[in-house]
Parts: sequence; structure tokens; C-alpha cells
Amino acid sequence: MSRLLFFTTLVVAFVATASLRADTYQLKTGGEVVGALVERGEKGSYVVKTVEGIKVTLPRFDVIKVIPENPALAEYKSRARSLPDTIEAHRRLAAWCTENKLTEEADHHLERLLKLDPADQAARQSLGYQRYGNRWMTREQIMQERGLVLYRGKYRTPQDIALREMQEQAEKAEADWYGRLKNYRNWLNNPRRSRGREAEEEIAQITDPHAVPALLKWLDDEPDEWTRRLLLETLQAIRHPDAVRTLVRLSIESPDPDERQQCIDYLLQQDEPVSLTPYVQKLTGKKNANVIVNRAAYALGQLGNPEAISPLIDALVTEHKYVTRHGSDQQIAVGMTSGGGGGLNVGGKGRKIITKQHENHQVRRALEKLSNGESYGFNDVAWRRWFVNEQQYKYYSSRRDQ
Repeated sequence: MSRLLFFTTLVVAFVATASLRADTYQLKTGGEVVGALVERGEKGSYVVKTVEGIKVTLPRFDVIKVIPENPALAEYKSRARSLPDTIEAHRRLAAWCTENKLTEEADHHLERLLKLDPADQAARQSLGYQRYGNRWMTREQIMQERGLVLYRGKYRTPQDIALREMQEQAEKAEADWYGRLKNYRNWLNNPRRSRGREAEEEIAQITDPHAVPALLKWLDDEPDEWTRRLLLETLQAIRHPDAVRTLVRLSIESPDPDERQQCIDYLLQQDEPVSLTPYVQKLTGKKNANVIVNRAAYALGQLGNPEAISPLIDALVTEHKYVTRHGSDQQIAVGMTSGGGGGLNVGGKGRKIITKQHENHQVRRALEKLSNGESYGFNDVAWRRWFVNEQQYKYYSSRRDQ
């Protein structure tokens, strides 16, 4: 078959399906039929010849809307039927299609133009080709060459796509857990004891890290002590970083001493050493109340990490500021500084700020525990001298072992 005959066959096939009038008949069922109206049948039905050449009858009440064919498309069909297979003819018709917003038809003739003249740069540029090295390539081909893939309207690396899909799956899994835990919470409050036991068993068996955000949200909102213990036990078994951070926070901030101790016990069961930073911040933070200083020190003593010794020495005696009302013994803590310094302006007639020093007994006890029984009371100078001597001894011992 000659090239001309082959293209003529393509054009005939392309135009033949488009030569019929292609009105669109939208149906009640949500579908549609595309074709030309042959006649109106009985009771106003539509007899339509589809673009495939098949006659169908559409009852009038099944058709909700008839969308007439684009006049420009009808004009195009007329032009295409007599189009010669030449470069200039395809160029002119492609330009006409572009002016009349017939993008698909314009691309069809530009592609044929490139078959006839592969060096035509204007046609390639119109089709979205770009010069890449010594080749003409589409944007998609160039991006593929760079290792990028079109994903939801943007080109991304396969690794980025994989991470995004993993994130979406994680978010979906977390959302599912919110719903499941809501059901378990309702079951715990169900008068039927069997339902409550089922919820307890389900909660205790949770090991999925995706459940942690929902468990933490429930814990924040839960006032019942027994339920909180169940949730904390479940969280500590998952070994999730957010769960560990919550155990650390509650080991200091929880108003319930039993819960604070429970959190410390769970932290001691963790596979990795617990970060001292949150506790040290509570020792020295300017807005920490004295009770918080002592709770943090108690936890550091229980955790048993000697790295806490130096910040504990700094917190042996701390200064705290209080607001007092004239003529009243009531004092409200408004801040704290370690070793003095700092100031705070508080408005209000008859109010004044006083500063008090506190000897922190839990800090001293933690130091005695971490130092294997050394006892220098609240003498921070003596504690510091001992600490420096210990560091020097360890240093020279390690040098001798080398």
C-alpha cells in the first residue's frame, strides 16, 4: 500500500466517523448517545444514527437534553473531506482548527504534517515538543528522561510519590482508628458488662502505631483514672515516639502521683534511653513552679542517668517569684529563676512581688542516688567540687586504659 493510499484511508476513517452530524442526547440514566437525528418516531421518540452507523430509537421521556453539534466541528468535517495530503494543506487546516478551538483535530493534522516533514519545527512546537539535547521530545518524555513521573498534575520523583502514598495510607489508617476507639469508649460506658470487657480486651491488644494519635487524644480527654491506666499501658507497649513523649510529660505534669510513677516505670521499660532534656528544662525554666522542679528531679533520680548530675546541682536551690495581695498571706507563684535574677511587672493595686528561695529536697535526693550515696546537703559548691573531681578521675582512668 502506498503512503498516499495509507493516509487517504486514515483520513476517510477519521472523517467518516465525524461526517455524520454528532448531536449529543443525554439520557435520564446518566448515559448519552452521540449521532445524527434521522427522524422523529412515534410519540415523539428520537431515531438516531450513531457515529458507529447504528440506528437506535430513544423514547422522548428518556431524553433529558439534546446538545447540538458544534458548528465549527461541522465546518471542519466539510473541509476535511476534500483535504489534499500535502504539508501546506495540513498546516492551514491545523491553524484553522486552532482558531476555532478544535484542539484534537488540530493535533491530528499537525501529527500528519510531521509524518510528511519531520523537520518542521513549528509543528513540533505546536504539539508541545521541546528541543532536548539533539532530540525533539514532549514535556512528558523529557521529564521521564529526568526520572520524573506525572502524578496528580505535577511531575515528581518515584521516591516522592511513594512517600506521599505512604503518608496518605498512614493518615487513612489513623482516621480509621479514631472511629474504632470511639466505639471502644462507648462500649466501656455500656451498662452491659460483657461489652465493656470486650472493649478492654481490644484496647489491650492494640499494637498498630497508627492508633497512637487517637489513643493520645482519648487520654487527653479522659478523666477516669482506671481508663487512663489502661490507655497508658497500651501506649507504652507500642513504643511510639509520641507515646514516649507523653509518658515523659505526664511523669512531671500529671496531678496524680500514682500516674506519674506509672509513667516513670513505663519509661524504664523502654528499649532506648530516655532523653533528659525535658526534665532538665523543668529544672531551670523560668516559669516552672517549685513543685514542678521537684517532680522533674524525682523522675531524674528514678531514671538513673548520671548525665543529670550537673543540671541537678544547679537546681539545688532555686528562687521563685510570687504575687501577694496587701494584707493577705495568699501567695501566687508567677515564675522562677535559678540562682536569682530576672524580674516581672504585675499590675494591680495593692499587689507586690516577693522572691523566695527554696531548698529542693527531691533534687538533693536525686543527687545522692546518682552519686552512689554522696551527701553534701544543699551546698552546691561542694557538690560541684565533687563532680569535677569525678570527671577528672574518669578521664585519667580512661587514659590509663588506652
